[in-house]
Amino acid sequence: MKRRLSIKPDLDSKEEEEKKNFALLHAKVKVKVKEEAAISDDVVQSRLALIGYETYDIKVEPPEILDATTTRDFTSTTWGGNRIWTFPRIQQKFVNIHGLNDFMFCNLEYNPAVPRWPGAPGLYFESWRSFQDWPRIQRVLVRLRDNAWHYVGQYQLTPAPALTGEEWRCQTDIVKNTWAQNLSFRMYGRHVRASIVLRKRFGREASEDELSTAMESNGKFDVPAHEILQAYDRGEMHLQVWCMKCVGYDEDFQRKIAAGNQAPARRVRG
Repeated sequence: MKRRLSIKPDLDSKEEEEKKNFALLHAKVKVKVKEEAAISDDVVQSRLALIGYETYDIKVEPPEILDATTTRDFTSTTWGGNRIWTFPRIQQKFVNIHGLNDFMFCNLEYNPAVPRWPGAPGLYFESWRSFQDWPRIQRVLVRLRDNAWHYVGQYQLTPAPALTGEEWRCQTDIVKNTWAQNLSFRMYGRHVRASIVLRKRFGREASEDELSTAMESNGKFDVPAHEILQAYDRGEMHLQVWCMKCVGYDEDFQRKIAAGNQAPARRVRG
């Protein structure tokens, strides 16, 4: 049975202290966050509270190893996969060598609530409500800046409450319009566009089987940005929120990054 987190009303004193420490560390990681990507603080904090603010304890010596960042060129050359996708498909010839096929590359410019340092908790936003468990533990690398991707750990993603219609409508116009515009033409928006097209066709929400069949077809599902925005405003579509909790750390993987380091190290200290 699927476990979905629900909103917690209050934090105890220990959790409040962890939240303060989290905020201090969070502020130390200077990254450029696009205004159009910044989901409101109340939404972020209410979901982070579900898994807590504690950083997973990671001990690596010397500490400079933990700080090493890398590039997509290096990861692609070393472990396979393209240099663009969030979840790159790793060619079997690479998997046969290293056995790794769990990569998740998160860009803080577009998903600013993902973890910012090794072991930190975070959130990942998707464009549609999911009714499936996340399939695997993810090896998460986060883009801090140009050519600087930082391995932050092995993460379990757990579904949190999707944005309510009210929460969505309370987001800034630039946030909502940017989501709608990107979903109108980008590959990751095809699921949303298909859902809207099928709702028009059937006069109701499509079943999971109907949506799966549509996704397996060659249909482009053209939907303009304003119709996508209206679907979210009406509460027919919802932004999914995934809580990201660190459950492990692959030290050997990070040492390989440090050994082939192609970007300056950046350190976050408590």
